Amino acid sequence: SSSRPTSLPDFNSLLSSVEASEQKRAVALTSNPLIMKFVHEVVGLLVCSSDTFGLEIRENVRDLLGHDLHPAFYPIVYQEIRDRVYGFAASTGQVIVNDMNTLFVEQVLSIGKMMMETKLDSAAEYLQFANLETTVMALARYARSLDKSHKSLVVKFKFCQMVDAILRRRGELTFKHEIRFRNKLVEYVSDWVMVSNGRDQGIDYGTDCVMRDVDLASVRTLANLLEGLPLHPEETESDLAEEKSKLFLKHFTLLTNLSADCPEDSNGSIVRADTLSYSATLSRHITAVRQHAITAVANLLNANIETGLVHALGLAYNEDAQTRATFMEVLTTILKQGTEFGTLSETVLTDRYERMVDIVLTEEDGQMPILLTLFDAVPPSQLDELIRVVLDVVESRDLLAKFAEPILVEEVEHTESVQTLFRGNSLASKVVAGAFKLFASGFLYTVVKPIIEPIIERQSDRSRLGFEVDPSRVAFNEDVEVNKKNLIQLAQRVFDAIVDASRSLPIQVHIVCHCLHKAVGGVYPGSELNAVCSAFFLRFINPALVLPGSYGLSQGEVNRSSKRALVLLSKLLQNLANHVEFKKEQFMFDFNDFLSANSHNSHMLAKYLATLPSKQSITIEGMVETDGDVVFVKETDKLLLHELLWSQQESIKNDLFRVNRKLGKRLYEPLATLLAQLGQPDSRLLRRRGLERTLTRLDAVSSPLEEYLVTTGTDIDQEQLDELKKLKIFYRDGKSKSGNPVCYYVARKFKPDFEHQNELLLYHILSILKSLIRRPWELIIDLTELRRENAPKVEYLSRLLRIIPLSKAENLAALYVYNCNTWARKYFRHCDRLLSKAKGNKKVMFLDSLQKLHEFIDPSDLRLPTSTASYEETTRVFTLASKLSSRSVPTTIKVCSQSFQMIVNEKVRVLGQSVSIVDSYHISELEEATVQDGNTLSLKTTDGMPTMKFTSPDAGELLGALNHSYSRWLLSQTGKTAARKTIRPGDVPGTLLNMALLNLGSPDPSLRLAAYNLLCTLTTHFQLQIERELTEAQGVCIPGNNTIFIKTISSLLATNEPHLTLEFLEESITGFQSSDGSLKSLCLEFIAPWLPSLARFISKEQPDDQRAGKVKRILEKLILLTVDEKESHMYPSIQAHVWGTIGQVPELLDPLLIIFLKTSAGGGLGSDKVDVIADTTVSLATSNKQLVSSKVVKKLLKLIGRTWNSPTRFLEQHILWEEAAILVRFLLMLSFNDRLDVVHNLPHLFHVVTLLSCIGPVFVRASVHGLVCNVIHSLCTRAGELQLTESTVRALKVKLSMLSQPKFHLWFGISKVKSSAAAAFQPSYDDRTVRAVRSPPRDESEGVVLQHIESISSFLYETVQLCVHDMVECSWIVQWRQLVDRAMYHNNPPLQPRALVTYGVLAEQEDGETVLRLLTTLVESMVRFDDEVVLVKAVLMCLTHVVVVLPKDSHYTPILFWVAVCCLQVYMLCGCTKSMYNCLLNYVAG
Repeated sequence: SSSRPTSLPDFNSLLSSVEASEQKRAVALTSNPLIMKFVHEVVGLLVCSSDTFGLEIRENVRDLLGHDLHPAFYPIVYQEIRDRVYGFAASTGQVIVNDMNTLFVEQVLSIGKMMMETKLDSAAEYLQFANLETTVMALARYARSLDKSHKSLVVKFKFCQMVDAILRRRGELTFKHEIRFRNKLVEYVSDWVMVSNGRDQGIDYGTDCVMRDVDLASVRTLANLLEGLPLHPEETESDLAEEKSKLFLKHFTLLTNLSADCPEDSNGSIVRADTLSYSATLSRHITAVRQHAITAVANLLNANIETGLVHALGLAYNEDAQTRATFMEVLTTILKQGTEFGTLSETVLTDRYERMVDIVLTEEDGQMPILLTLFDAVPPSQLDELIRVVLDVVESRDLLAKFAEPILVEEVEHTESVQTLFRGNSLASKVVAGAFKLFASGFLYTVVKPIIEPIIERQSDRSRLGFEVDPSRVAFNEDVEVNKKNLIQLAQRVFDAIVDASRSLPIQVHIVCHCLHKAVGGVYPGSELNAVCSAFFLRFINPALVLPGSYGLSQGEVNRSSKRALVLLSKLLQNLANHVEFKKEQFMFDFNDFLSANSHNSHMLAKYLATLPSKQSITIEGMVETDGDVVFVKETDKLLLHELLWSQQESIKNDLFRVNRKLGKRLYEPLATLLAQLGQPDSRLLRRRGLERTLTRLDAVSSPLEEYLVTTGTDIDQEQLDELKKLKIFYRDGKSKSGNPVCYYVARKFKPDFEHQNELLLYHILSILKSLIRRPWELIIDLTELRRENAPKVEYLSRLLRIIPLSKAENLAALYVYNCNTWARKYFRHCDRLLSKAKGNKKVMFLDSLQKLHEFIDPSDLRLPTSTASYEETTRVFTLASKLSSRSVPTTIKVCSQSFQMIVNEKVRVLGQSVSIVDSYHISELEEATVQDGNTLSLKTTDGMPTMKFTSPDAGELLGALNHSYSRWLLSQTGKTAARKTIRPGDVPGTLLNMALLNLGSPDPSLRLAAYNLLCTLTTHFQLQIERELTEAQGVCIPGNNTIFIKTISSLLATNEPHLTLEFLEESITGFQSSDGSLKSLCLEFIAPWLPSLARFISKEQPDDQRAGKVKRILEKLILLTVDEKESHMYPSIQAHVWGTIGQVPELLDPLLIIFLKTSAGGGLGSDKVDVIADTTVSLATSNKQLVSSKVVKKLLKLIGRTWNSPTRFLEQHILWEEAAILVRFLLMLSFNDRLDVVHNLPHLFHVVTLLSCIGPVFVRASVHGLVCNVIHSLCTRAGELQLTESTVRALKVKLSMLSQPKFHLWFGISKVKSSAAAAFQPSYDDRTVRAVRSPPRDESEGVVLQHIESISSFLYETVQLCVHDMVECSWIVQWRQLVDRAMYHNNPPLQPRALVTYGVLAEQEDGETVLRLLTTLVESMVRFDDEVVLVKAVLMCLTHVVVVLPKDSHYTPILFWVAVCCLQVYMLCGCTKSMYNCLLNYVAG
């Protein structure tokens, strides 16, 4: 250390004896002990502590290693650095932080940055041999353990600089797991963001500046890390999409909060050299931090659009204008980046699987490198399955020839002779065999099976044929010569059948044979056909003969004699295919004649197989028979391919990079990104699809376990069980170092919501353990964060221990209890008797760290939840704490990024063992933390435990670490984020367009500018047709009053881009509900032009159920929006802009009325919702009163008509009554100012009045009365149009005034109300009103009600006659009578009597037919007199009017006279019959 740095030897001179190859140099240098020792000593000089030259040596060595070092030494230096940083951790995993270690890390970070910035071309070639990932992660773990001191902040700043330098050269570097590596760095670096927010009062100016530098550097690094980075949860504890969503929300919320709330300078105690200069610098700093934060959010959203967009859209309506402006800028940025929104599609998973297939089949120089490396990577046991999948895949892409040819060429080139081709178990052999079996298995079934099936079945019979031709093996009762003839006949039959049926072979067989023909011809000219024929029989026909069961040609075992016959047959056929005579086995010599006779046909078969047939020559029959001509990639194939690629991605990467690093990087990176997006394959899904082989089989033995599963399984709700499985409370995954399967029980995840969930968990556990009954297995019980509510009930634990057989308990090789805490200790005490056998058992081990668990389970096989493993990534460790209880207990406290842990150093007894109690808490469980007396820390948690007190000299730092962790967690919380609908690619343009237009009207100028720029980018990105040109700019000043501009833009787009209507309107409703008054008015302005376009999506000519459903959903939302705004000042504007516009679109009225009724019924009769919808109906009629009124009236009449199908005694008791009453309310609202179009609807309205008067609660009766008043009022106001005389108008006005008289109130059943108008517009309804709807009041007798109906009918009839007298060709009375005539003969107790009474009032010149029908009705009702006395009275009242208009010579007059006489004798009929009798007497007297 005392020597001058310049005396160090020149590293470049050490390279003279090493070969030029980068890889060989790296290996040679690593294996040279002298060089390794020298590098070790030089790296050690980075922390030289010499008082004289220490600083100079450190600086020179740093520059030497960073600038002057030849890149060949980079791997050695990185290895040395990694080893040293690893040494900074204690045996417990705790990072040892001291000045010397911090200085070393600071120096190393500078060197790493220099190495990445070197201009030497060979640097990247050597850096691929340096394991950057582990080194950088080791440095990151050390950096995140530091506090907020000046030195620590400098380290974090330099770490960010080094990471930025690495990312700038990312295209040249090689990473083992880049996606995971960058995701982990994002997690670490995000913990340093906004470090200046927690600065203490009175810090010096220099430290404050460094804090702000760390802010800026960390946000810039995050932006770089997030570019193109799909989020990748380390271990998915639940659904992958859910985990990604949580991770996205965490990062997204942190960054958006940062960009919207950059730290302002409010600390007046900071010492400044120049206040003005400092303020300018601070302003630039805030601007830079915000800009980088926006870029980071944009990069995050761009790379994870399918996960994040649905969560992010809510920010467009955030209460804070700055946040909204930030989000507008983020959206603008991602559009400029060319974000593809296709991943939002419902088919995104299918699309990604298709993309995966495309990547795997990527060609390079005539080969498929990824596919070939996958073949090399998979274990031999999975190779056959992989080949089958790959053959399906390549055939689906029509790439079978391109796939097979290079494999066959390589096989031929490495074969010593054509005779040994495909004799080994090579990849080419498996591919050929797999292709034949996959594509032509149907050929075997239809051609070969019928011939060999009798042989297999009859060889055990006495009538069997003999085929043994070896004299030494022939049976005593068999003749060898006869057997030879049998074998030749059999072989001839099989061969002839194959030749004759060869035309039905699928084209895939021809492709493989053609590729083989070309491959052999290039190396062994003249041997092509022999090779083709030989391979066809060797790898297809003969294996099927020898192993018929594997090819589906037989069931069960084949007996020995049949197997021998098939072996001899295959031997004969193979020699025929090889064109080789028998020369060694003498007993086969006699078959050479057979070979010679069929040699030509064999040659022709090979020639045909090697020829590619034209498309026209492939018959339909052949395609159907072979099951091989049309091949699609099955879902199971994609899943299995995904599984294999995921498990072998590291091997694939290494193989690709070993051949050609640049090519490998270009091929591998898209695959790695796609696999990260797909995530880890779900093994449960694979099992459900039948892709995993069962590892164990259970014998059919009776046991309590099997009995429980059978009896309980029938009562288990499968959906609830599936939900429980998703929680991953108990699961099996991975293996131990002993090779045993491992099960996991995560206690904190069990939170029973209902009693049955305990049973579900028990069933789930036993279902998994069932497969382990006959083999050793191991169990990990994770007690991290266990609370009282997570513990299973003791009775279920007792049942579990009773059900599990003793054999299974013996096969439990080890039980690991991880992180036993205070609650667990109490639970074990409570279950002491049940767990007595576990006391002192050597199989039971209590562990409190992952390091101890790794002694039994390799880290790569450990499947603990991520949240459990995160406790090992401690940011700060405090070892000098003592817990105060009855005495002082030494305790270690770990503070992690979002959790903390308290480990009691003194062990306690649990189940007979000495155990360390580890209490773990998520930071959100921290209720209160305070420091008293300088060194006493009080902690209050939410789990019900009493306040804990600790003494520690570092109590202040411990409190600061807890507060920092809590504030980081709080910053990443989303707050009240409204749930949004799923968004699809087609929804994006309309959704973003609404956001831009709405925010363009904001009072905030920055937000207006951001929204304008988004609008510009949006129209460009989606090529929206807009007549005026929009130009993005940063300095444009947009005035606050730009409503006309916004409305003009909206109108143009509504005209030119109507396909955006549905998405735009849906988002507009969301925007309206999230906005304040001024923006709500603007929203109504710019959505109005889009409303007419709704009609194009419900066209009857081109029906689209999905889009029509969207239209209905939008209309429903608009109705609910109107109801919600009833009491606001926006209510009139909504009626005018929205419903006034919709009313001009006739196509929307039918579905709208249906929705109106449905929504009104949901609110209930008399509710505010009904009145609001009735008001809305008026708005619709303003633009199209004739159409709206006619539809409402017809809807009500149709509804009344439907009550005939299932009549009730009282109309109020009918299921359709509420809808009818609601429509009456609609009519009332429409009736003012002639929105009911009385000219065309008056007969229908008066018919409704006569049917529904005096029915229902008071406000409904008052509504009917008000309807009559408004109709007559409309007749008066439209007198000129109706051509009514002044006298008629005066008469109408008199009648209008008469309606306010008490007797009219009595007729309409509202005699007890002071004001009919007030009663009709009852503002709300209570329980009494609701009961009144279903339980009608019966203050008046039914006979009196009929008299009132008669009076009302007469009044209305007179009114009509007044008008008809002046009107030319008016058919009101005729129409009214027709309506009544249709109603009076239907059996409907509440309405038929009213119709009869009304008909009598309207009677004019009746004939005998009417009297006959009335008499028939009278007779029928008299039969059921007690039940239909009202109907009898109604008929008599009707006849009273009819007799007056009968012809004088009518023969019904005497009949009616005697009817009246008879009815007078019935007391209940005297009243109504007396009038009829008097009329008859007067009639006779006249």
